[in-house]
Amino acid sequence: MDINHLGHYQSSSNSQIVQYLPDAIGNGGVEHSGQNDVLKQFQFRNGKLSSSPVAVSSITFVNFGVQPSVSANGDKDGIVWASEDIYNSSGAQVNGVLHAFDANNVAQELYNSAQNATRDSYGKEIRFTLPTVAHGRVYVVGNAELAIFGLLSQ
Repeated sequence: MDINHLGHYQSSSNSQIVQYLPDAIGNGGVEHSGQNDVLKQFQFRNGKLSSSPVAVSSITFVNFGVQPSVSANGDKDGIVWASEDIYNSSGAQVNGVLHAFDANNVAQELYNSAQNATRDSYGKEIRFTLPTVAHGRVYVVGNAELAIFGLLSQ
């Protein structure tokens, strides 16, 4: 890149940019959470992100917020995955909780691992843990373990 001439905005064409990916984001949204904040979903409109979130989760992600990841079955069934650090009353980290939100509306939580903690609980998280999705499973790295989530057999 030429730092003295980065191309500048051109309203008539995209010739100044290296690559243009129209409609690259299927649900047209971006999910973000700041420190001690809820997960917020912003929408793309006319090439710009909305100035206010179009949906917010009811979960407040403490300390460093959350680094969400998104999975989908082709162009449908989008899920936003987020892992949460849980602390006790004296401020010690005790475990993590994996959350699944509807990628079209993060205000709708589809699942969290605390719903059946006996089966789905996992240990303390490592800071900045990013849920990784591969082959129909969600992987979350813990302080002393690897938690693997998948569909239950019927």
